[in-house]
Amino acid sequence: AIEALMNSEDERAEALIRKMLCDEDEEVVRNAVIALYNILDKSVLDEIINGENFSPFAKSVAQEVYDEYETEDEE
Repeated sequence: AIEALMNSEDERAEALIRKMLCDEDEEVVRNAVIALYNILDKSVLDEIINGENFSPFAKSVAQEVYDEYETEDEE
């Protein structure tokens, strides 16, 4: 479902995916972080890592994505 939203042209996709950051299923949260990174940019990772409304798991996934993809660009 997240991938379909990410690939859609629906302007509500971002808001719908953001809601999934609070899901109880960790796989849903992981996919939501990755999808938001793909449709937006690294700023969403900073927002999740530094935000007060995100779970420790969402923050750790955002940090993993940042470390994996953004540090690649710096090399």
